[in-house]
Amino acid sequence: MQRVGRNDPCSCGKGKKYKYCCGLQGVQAERTATANTSIPKAMQAAVEHHQAGRLPQAEAIYRQILQAAPNHPDVLHLLGLIAHRAGKNEIAVELIGKAISVNPSSPTYHNNLGNALKEQGKLDEAIEICHKALLIKPEYVEAHNNLGNAFCNQGRLRDGLACYRKALEINPDYAEAHSNLIFTLDLADTMNLSELHVERKKWDEAHAASFWQDQIHSNDRSPARRLRVGYVSADFGHHSAPKVFGGMLTQFDRSQFDVFAYSNLKRKADSLTDLFKQNVTVWRNIAGLPDDAVAKMIREDQIDILVDLSGHTAGNRLLVFARKPPIQITAWGYATGTGMRAMDVFFADPVMAPPEDKPYFTEEVRYLPCVVGAFFNMPPNKAPHAL
Repeated sequence: MQRVGRNDPCSCGKGKKYKYCCGLQGVQAERTATANTSIPKAMQAAVEHHQAGRLPQAEAIYRQILQAAPNHPDVLHLLGLIAHRAGKNEIAVELIGKAISVNPSSPTYHNNLGNALKEQGKLDEAIEICHKALLIKPEYVEAHNNLGNAFCNQGRLRDGLACYRKALEINPDYAEAHSNLIFTLDLADTMNLSELHVERKKWDEAHAASFWQDQIHSNDRSPARRLRVGYVSADFGHHSAPKVFGGMLTQFDRSQFDVFAYSNLKRKADSLTDLFKQNVTVWRNIAGLPDDAVAKMIREDQIDILVDLSGHTAGNRLLVFARKPPIQITAWGYATGTGMRAMDVFFADPVMAPPEDKPYFTEEVRYLPCVVGAFFNMPPNKAPHAL
């Protein structure tokens, strides 16, 4: 068969040169085939960056994939998650919504769209979307948990509690939902103090106790050296909690202490985040890192005292504390104990934890003159976030 030249008349009879007719279609088909072959490899590389927290690299590859496949639903969804992480929830809603228009049968897309809507304060829409996720996948524990969060943000605590209990019924090992249950029970006023602490001990037994291993701490015992104190929080930004603990990261005696901040902040950094970064000795971003990796990091940093600033609030890393890297204290960020045997001390005062309540706590209760100090003035918030 004679080979058709690029400038020869196309054999299809349309009267065009081959290069502008079937030849062009062949080139486009070849390019499409090449792109389709490379997309899975590119996705794998992007997801590896994403999971490791290298979000700029992941985003760059996702956008390259979109040039070849503009309606790739997974890429649209994952770009939406990156936007959500950066606090760009309007963009997140747009991207994840587009992913749903391409693939409306994904419960994950609906669940994460609900999260982004919740962060926008669009709670009715968030609840509706979470319900859609559960219609697609009724046993979807993350959607039950997120639906509970949206209900609680509306003040519908009983509905929220029902969602958390449903999530735990499906998956009893779901520590996040159990922490949310505990936090909401503290607000709901349906249990007495004894019952609340029993629930905390159930959390410890179900999720944390198995990780506790007695470790030999080889830190330098010289009394002349500076003590290394690590603080762990998801709220190293504009939030109500730093009003209480902010001074610990900004007004410590630098001749006596080195302060390490282990940040689990999952929203966009703001001016307060910058202030903390500038003042602490060492800043570590632990958002997205596995609990074992964080515990190993803390040991390698030779932390003497590790302080939990979250308790059972959102974004806590109590399962890092379950591994008991050094001596551990829970303080300031949450006004009651954790229920964890691995937590050594709870800082309180006689108002927060009256002497007659001490027996309920798993931790040793140690009194400060006043837990809620007025020694930290919050700077103006240049990038507002909901409390």
